Amino acid sequence: MKKLLLALPLVAGASWAGTSYYAGVQSENAYDQFLNQTQIMKPLVFEKESFENGVTTSHAITAVRQSTAADAKVIFRLQHEINHSPIQLDDNGTKFATATIRTTLVNESGNQNSAAIREFFNGEEPFEILSTADINGKIVSTLNIEAFDIDTTDEKLSLGQSSFDITTENNRTQVKGTLGELQANFGNGTSVDSSESYLNFDITIDDTWAYDYDFMWSAGELSLSSDQSLMPVKIANISLGGDSKLANEKFDQSLVFELGKIDFGGAIPADLVPIDTARFSLDLVDLSFSGIKEYSDRLDKLTVEEQMSSTPPTDAEALAVAASMVSPNSTLDIKLELGNPAGAATADYAIRFVGDESPSGYDDIVTVADLLNAIEMDVNVGIDKAALDLTPAAMFMDSPQMQMAFVDIGEQIVSRASLRGAAVEVNGNFFPLQSMFGGMLDMPIDIILEMEGL
Repeated sequence: MKKLLLALPLVAGASWAGTSYYAGVQSENAYDQFLNQTQIMKPLVFEKESFENGVTTSHAITAVRQSTAADAKVIFRLQHEINHSPIQLDDNGTKFATATIRTTLVNESGNQNSAAIREFFNGEEPFEILSTADINGKIVSTLNIEAFDIDTTDEKLSLGQSSFDITTENNRTQVKGTLGELQANFGNGTSVDSSESYLNFDITIDDTWAYDYDFMWSAGELSLSSDQSLMPVKIANISLGGDSKLANEKFDQSLVFELGKIDFGGAIPADLVPIDTARFSLDLVDLSFSGIKEYSDRLDKLTVEEQMSSTPPTDAEALAVAASMVSPNSTLDIKLELGNPAGAATADYAIRFVGDESPSGYDDIVTVADLLNAIEMDVNVGIDKAALDLTPAAMFMDSPQMQMAFVDIGEQIVSRASLRGAAVEVNGNFFPLQSMFGGMLDMPIDIILEMEGL
């Protein structure tokens, strides 16, 4: 019996170690799920560089590359300390078979990018991610970002401390958090200051590019100032939101940007400001999901710098891939509303691709005329006269061109224009494009692009 009692601590220790190692295996599964979720960060690529299982603590290194190219450089590395003791205590009580993960930036003296990032954060730890992963793969994280300053000879950018709560379960990730106060000086006498702002993001991913999401970013106040202005322009109640939906191989996406109040201060009396509210929305409907994936796969081969280039690729292959995102009934709808104390002005621009008779809807589009016959376009504008009178545009409304473009209907002036085939209609007046442009409509589109140097 005495020998048995002496053996019990050894058995208990072995059981503890075995259970802990099992939790560690699950931790690696959770880590792999984390890497899978990072696919939405394209073109950046997060890849497992190492994973070392321990009895109660494991360690992993994630390399972050600038693209999917085989020779893509590592921008920086992340280190993960994973505690997978089978029983853990915290403020919320006892947790079984969970892993807590602390993620920070690897301090690499030989990596210029890593050194530069640390310099921005004034030598402090740039960020810390504290995560809890349970045995079923649910990951709850808090991302804390230290305040940073980027100060060059001509420009400066500062952001206060920021924090986000992130929950990932199955294929769904939810993000909610706060961005710190922002200060930016662009070196040309223009500066921007923003109060804390707030972000809500919700995304569900079924595979690499099949996802639904919605997001909302909002800020209470932002001020713009320049050497030319006597006082800053203040903008309040700012928001940027959007969502997407994927169904039946068709992809819809929307974006809304709003400025709730624009205050010019004493520079312009409040009752005479040309614009004091603004709303912009964009809707893309019935895009081809397979075309988007093909286009995205092409972008994945480019580096971050190439993707941010202001000049998009325009070779024949790139244009063909871009065109594949459009299918019959694909629609782009843009709406703009501007307001002032006396009223509002609204504009709605919609273009719909009806396609040709080919399977793809664009196989037989060769000439400019073919393209015009494959699209429909509508423009609708409505402006309150009282609102127009507060803007500089009022002085141009008596010109012959404006008289032709707009119709007076009482308290408003409106304009209605549409394109159908090779004819444009403006406020009931038809203009056949064939008589206006002649043989140019019969020219191949690729020749037109070459003439424009595109």
